[in-house]
Amino acid sequence: MGVNINFIFDCLAEDDDPKFWQFVCDKIFPKPLSLIPEKQEAWPVYMIIGSCSRWLSSDPKRFSDTHGEPLPSNSRKEKYSRLVMPEYDWSILYYFDEEEQKWSFGREPVVNHYMYRIALPAKSLNLCHATVLTHWEPMHPTNPEFSDYPQLYTFRKNEDEWVLASRDV
Repeated sequence: MGVNINFIFDCLAEDDDPKFWQFVCDKIFPKPLSLIPEKQEAWPVYMIIGSCSRWLSSDPKRFSDTHGEPLPSNSRKEKYSRLVMPEYDWSILYYFDEEEQKWSFGREPVVNHYMYRIALPAKSLNLCHATVLTHWEPMHPTNPEFSDYPQLYTFRKNEDEWVLASRDV
């Protein structure tokens, strides 16, 4: 399953780390398709990925569930919140092309679809750790009771390379 992320690189600012974006895309892009059961309704799968520049500082007392990693300033990690994802500075919409078995972009969502939203922090070139939020809309495809919770991925930079430190289950 191929993913063309060159358009993402074109959107990055000078203070965004292309290695971080590449690593996150490699880790997270396969996730949505791995959760959709084969016998699932024939809803198309879309994914929107974007940058958010409004992240709160990493205070371990404030975000104990994220181990001190920063969260977007306009997000909430609480059940039943419809505001679990931050506003994007910019975003790109992908859809999974069933015929070609790859992620493509440039197609508007149809009425019934799954949307996997991914928010990455802006200015990642200066970060040594980062939190990425993901969320399913209108519901989680296999566990609807998880629909109101974002999933957090934490990444750390070791030397010049990014590693996946942890993720919510």
